[in-house]
Amino acid sequence: MAHKKAALKHIRQTEKLTERNAAVKKQIAYLKRQIMKCLTDKDMTKAQEWMKRFIKSVDKAAQRNILAKNTAARKKSRMSARVRVTQAA
Repeated sequence: MAHKKAALKHIRQTEKLTERNAAVKKQIAYLKRQIMKCLTDKDMTKAQEWMKRFIKSVDKAAQRNILAKNTAARKKSRMSARVRVTQAA
């Protein structure tokens, strides 16, 4: 256990940030599940709406360094590819 005040403060800050980051990642996973549900139901209008929210959340997470830039780009690319394939079918 840390003894100095500054070290204890850093531990508190880290716990708080970890909790926030986990919440953001959980939100992104939720949006992804909603898109996949719409794709299985062939509801393309709702899928497009969820896709907009998904892209916004991923971009914001990348901007705040919660997700790496390349990870964010990969997630958006893969999800938009799935939407495109389902639209074409």
